[in-house]
Amino acid sequence: MEAQELYRQKRLAEIKQRREQKRKRRIRKRVCALITLVMVSVSAFGAVYTASAKEITITEINEFEGINTSITVKTRVSEVGELLSEQGIAVGSTDKINIAEDTELNDKEEIIVRRGKEIKVVTPSSEETVVVTSADTHEALREAGYAADAMDEIKLDGGSIAASGIVELRDVYSTYETVTEEIPFETVYEDDPSLYIGEEKTAAEGTAGSKTISYKVEMYEDGMEKSRTAISESITAEPVNAVIKKGTKEKPVHTAAPVQTAAAETGSTVNGLKYTKKITMSATAYTNSPAENAGYSVTAMGTPLRRGVAAVDPSVIPLGTKLYVVSADGKYVYGTAVAEDTGGAIKGNKIDLCFTSSGEARSFGRRDCIVYVLE
Repeated sequence: MEAQELYRQKRLAEIKQRREQKRKRRIRKRVCALITLVMVSVSAFGAVYTASAKEITITEINEFEGINTSITVKTRVSEVGELLSEQGIAVGSTDKINIAEDTELNDKEEIIVRRGKEIKVVTPSSEETVVVTSADTHEALREAGYAADAMDEIKLDGGSIAASGIVELRDVYSTYETVTEEIPFETVYEDDPSLYIGEEKTAAEGTAGSKTISYKVEMYEDGMEKSRTAISESITAEPVNAVIKKGTKEKPVHTAAPVQTAAAETGSTVNGLKYTKKITMSATAYTNSPAENAGYSVTAMGTPLRRGVAAVDPSVIPLGTKLYVVSADGKYVYGTAVAEDTGGAIKGNKIDLCFTSSGEARSFGRRDCIVYVLE
């Protein structure tokens, strides 16, 4: 009996031991299954996490400073504005962005931020402050809504859009104009031996010609002309020259007055004429020929040039004064004269006496004279 009881107890202990081993194996299996489940879950979550990130390219352009940079980032934010804030990229009031900041982001999206500036556009009829991002003048104006072509006049206060705050714009357009203009005639002088020296005669009257000219005219929008360029020209009438005959024949020498060997001076008279004062002057001679008098045939007082006219300095001898002229050596008496003319070289104590022939004037030459101022 005791042997049987020992055997039974031994069998019970073995059975209990096997049950404990089976329980432990079940627990180990459960722990392994749980670990496997956790690992699978973590892996799946990581895949989902990675799959939700979006790849975005951000480009920043500042033409005024020559900046053009791009970056590619991964993000899980949903909107454009959130991504820019995440990347520390500020968008100011003068900047322009190709996608609105509240737009939902898509994978492979490209965001372009253009840095801009304000400029004032001034035209003859308006002033407007606008925002532009282009550093090219014409492109910036088109961006602001102004269609400026190559003919238009553009003035920048800073020399370039980047350095300017004011842009003046004037529209310019082209038109064409045809006008008729006068061609002036020329005057031709021909020697004529049948005329005396100093004489002239018109042989042919001059007639102006005409020509037709076509112009390309550039006009401002307010109708003011900017420039004009001749593009064609044709002569419609040739000018006809005027022909003037000019005398070459020497005039005969006439003795207008007898030459006295001396002037009879008695008291305050000279040859019986009363005088108030007498002046020693340097005397020269000229003729009444218009050719020697810049084309004029009259004196400074409007009287005819003739023998007996004297050119003087009015500050020394007033015009209209009656004179009596004798050479200082008493060998030549010009006689009476009237101060009616002036001359560019006649200054101070100088007098120029008029003769009617070049021979007589040459004979007189230059000499000192006594000039009596008559009452």
